[in-house]
Amino acid sequence: MFFLLKVSSVFLLFIAIFLMRFSGQGLMSHTASTTISRYFTRTRGRALSISWFGLSSAEFIMPVLIIYLLTIVDWQNLWLIVFNYVLIILPIILFIN
Repeated sequence: MFFLLKVSSVFLLFIAIFLMRFSGQGLMSHTASTTISRYFTRTRGRALSISWFGLSSAEFIMPVLIIYLLTIVDWQNLWLIVFNYVLIILPIILFIN
């Protein structure tokens, strides 16, 4: 993700998207489903439905939120904010829970 901040040409953009796509972006939902299915035994269906509801909600809310934030902040700083959130704040939240 940090590589997208330094894109200066179309060729580097293709490399950045390629690296982002093959770094687990498409596989994360399957990994989450497998982990939830192994961890929960009696309430597996409920846990999976909550997980997929959260994913669907995020797929709806995040693009709208990003478009709104683009009206306030330029795209380089927005990528930096998202990068810092994923790198610093998200692990802290996961560690606390």
